[in-house]
Amino acid sequence: MKASDIRIYFCSAVMLMICVLSCRHKTTCETEEQKIKTNIASISGPAHINVGEQATITIGAVNNAGLCVKGATADISNIGFDTLLVTAALRYTNDDVTEDCNCKTDSVIYTLIYFKPLDSGTYHIVTQIDSNISTAIPEKVAGYSITAH
Repeated sequence: MKASDIRIYFCSAVMLMICVLSCRHKTTCETEEQKIKTNIASISGPAHINVGEQATITIGAVNNAGLCVKGATADISNIGFDTLLVTAALRYTNDDVTEDCNCKTDSVIYTLIYFKPLDSGTYHIVTQIDSNISTAIPEKVAGYSITAH
């Protein structure tokens, strides 16, 4: 066996060892996302807007699920003439919570919703409804108000 053959075998063995070690520590990240409902930590936006203009409202979704969170979503629905309900969900995968999988670890994950009033008046955007109340009363629920002129 020549010295050059020994070097080739040695280099091949070293490369194989590097490959095995790097493959062992590699994290596999899934791409299929799921959603889980969560509480809303904050809601903010403009206090006043013109009728027909679009307002951007920032929703802070609580991230305490210990999941590989990719982001948050929020939905808005009408529960009365001037009252809107906002709910939030975390988008997550079943990956390990690592930087390799781009998991968000902040305690609050922000997302946006858009509101475009067609009539003037004050609109109440709430984040929960007390089950003891037949209609949403803004003073008794979390949220904020926006006035359209």
